[in-house]
Amino acid sequence: MRLRTIGFTLFGLFSLGSAVMLYQAGVIRLPGQPRHPVTETMRQKAANAKAQDAVDFQLDSVEKGKIRMSSLWSDKPLLVVFTLPECPCSIDAQPFFNQLAKNYEGKLNVLGVIKGPKLDSSNYKVNMSVPYPMGMDPQGAVAAIYQAPQSVYSVLIRPGGQVEKLWPGYSKKILAEMNGLIAEVAGTEAVPLDTTNAPEQDSSGCSMRE
Repeated sequence: MRLRTIGFTLFGLFSLGSAVMLYQAGVIRLPGQPRHPVTETMRQKAANAKAQDAVDFQLDSVEKGKIRMSSLWSDKPLLVVFTLPECPCSIDAQPFFNQLAKNYEGKLNVLGVIKGPKLDSSNYKVNMSVPYPMGMDPQGAVAAIYQAPQSVYSVLIRPGGQVEKLWPGYSKKILAEMNGLIAEVAGTEAVPLDTTNAPEQDSSGCSMRE
């Protein structure tokens, strides 16, 4: 009987450990909880990116040709959105970035930096009706330099190439802050952003390292 009790206890511990790992990986969620909660460590690391010089990259476009990042921050602020094509977090967040791009068209440039095969990346752009250019980052080099270890990270770069803010995810609060800061840096009035379907808790995305 004692051996059976120990066996069930070990099985229970193993099951609990597996569930914790699956939760942390975003495979399963508790009701009302984000797949990948933004931690205090993530916030602190993101805050350290402010006022750094942006690093210039030339990327292959998802559609055709090349994209030079510095050409997009030369005279307008640039919002860079880090994306994984099969990540449910990127899919959930995409409508808000689409909305920002349309609301500030002509006053803000937006660039998607997407890590994934070309076909998957192209399909993502079409299926999600992404209104801005997307550049491919197959090895995750751009994401690593900009300290974006997960999808749904985004960085606002001032005209001239200085990092203004790095966000480690999205939520109603983060999107409201993002919207206000974009308007401020662009020197324009803030356009209302519909965050009805955004999460209440700060939520990040899937790992860029996988």
